[in-house]
Amino acid sequence: MPLNIHYRILTQVDEPAVVELLTESYMPFEPLSKCLNLTRHEMRIYSTALTRVVLRHNASVGAFDQATDAICGITMNSIGTLELTDEEEEMYDQMSDKLQYLVRFEDYTEQIFLEKDLQSKFMHHEMLTVKESYSKHGIGTELVRRSIEIASNRGCSFTVGFATSYKGLLIDKKLGLESVMHKIDMLKYRDPVTKERIFVNAELPEHCVFVMRMELNRKEKK
Repeated sequence: MPLNIHYRILTQVDEPAVVELLTESYMPFEPLSKCLNLTRHEMRIYSTALTRVVLRHNASVGAFDQATDAICGITMNSIGTLELTDEEEEMYDQMSDKLQYLVRFEDYTEQIFLEKDLQSKFMHHEMLTVKESYSKHGIGTELVRRSIEIASNRGCSFTVGFATSYKGLLIDKKLGLESVMHKIDMLKYRDPVTKERIFVNAELPEHCVFVMRMELNRKEKK
């Protein structure tokens, strides 16, 4: 029986459902999180903090099963860099040491594309996940396609994301994102504070995190 899925932009009202989906369907399987052996409590803390910040950008997309109106997939997107309130800064500061490794890696990756193009408006694909029971129905591809459409409509010059799985690479390349900016070798990456090669055992394609980018509005630029 074919699925009947509808898509819409996520709002702050969706926060509990988004946090639950990230905690159950994304964090336990994402290679960097998995490498850190996070507890379920840590996964929820991290998912809550990121969701609260990102949803304010009104650029994230959810997939919903029309039969139940339950969320079954999401892509979390921000426009430009993430700016935190004092309360959110405190939330991040109080995260466990293991979660701080993730936060510092995100800061490191953000600097990569900001150094390349500091002035342009861009969309950052933060996370993409689809419930296992809804996989292989093109939902992930459609979520990314709609995200790219939002970015273009909001005047972004490019979109950028980080692929940590072969499946993510396939979706990105299918839609035109290419690894043109950077390939982060996690066998060499060292945490900026502890200097540890903390993600050396992460199960990544070629032991790398791929920085994926798509140029937008090319026709307008010509």
